[in-house]
Amino acid sequence: MDTSSPELSEIRFKPSELDPEVSDRDLEQVALLDTRVARFAGKLVVTLSGSNQPPGPLDLTRFVAARGFHAFAVAYKNDYNIVQNDPDTFGDARLEAFDGQDHTALIEVTRADSIEARLAKALAHLKEVHPRGDWGYFLEDDGSPRWSVIIFSGHSHGASSAARIGKVVRLDRVVSLAGPRDTTPVSASWLSEPSATPVDRMFGLTGERDEQHPDHLKAFDLIGLPGELVEVDVPGAAPPYGGSHRLALKDGDHGASGNCGAHVAVCEAMFGLPLP
Repeated sequence: MDTSSPELSEIRFKPSELDPEVSDRDLEQVALLDTRVARFAGKLVVTLSGSNQPPGPLDLTRFVAARGFHAFAVAYKNDYNIVQNDPDTFGDARLEAFDGQDHTALIEVTRADSIEARLAKALAHLKEVHPRGDWGYFLEDDGSPRWSVIIFSGHSHGASSAARIGKVVRLDRVVSLAGPRDTTPVSASWLSEPSATPVDRMFGLTGERDEQHPDHLKAFDLIGLPGELVEVDVPGAAPPYGGSHRLALKDGDHGASGNCGAHVAVCEAMFGLPLP
């Protein structure tokens, strides 16, 4: 990267500006890179927002950008009711939102509207319009995303989608905030499926005052996240929290789990900071 003029670069664009085939969730996406940081992570964090929310959460996107990550808030299909009685539908819907293939009748997502295609298009665009940022590092020679240096993180609905994506592609890591869930009224089959991303690279943060907290704990069990539940906001708690990937805010509600600015130490630990 060119760091001769350190600055925070914020690049915004809609999916339709890059692909005329886009037909749904054509919302403004945001890419961030801060070259003022002391050290770069060499990894891209893709953030997934909650149900029916615009790309983001932008507070999370900004949090990781300020810590040396390339960051991208993608617009994706998240405006449907995920709660179903069929255990396969949860995972099939999230997978269709990711790859744009026909997995379920619950939603209809074309390839152009999929997370995977939009991410590849975005990185190619950023490589062209912001060459100083070396966004092309996150693309393979064939133009597909270089999953091994990409982290997916999301809040609520996005927390479950991030973990679902980690099941089918080998990511650098997955960070789920207020999730994963997909355990009501039945438990989703995808939670206990084999994972392309090793479970020791997946993290979950839940709030004990969140009404979904019991569902999060069930999902932690089904995925097989390492360790026992550790409260991270009590006296004496400090990274790496006994090596556990099951983390809880004793006084946290649903929103608190997504507020990394208020829980810096735990969020930095989940994203692998400080860098080795």
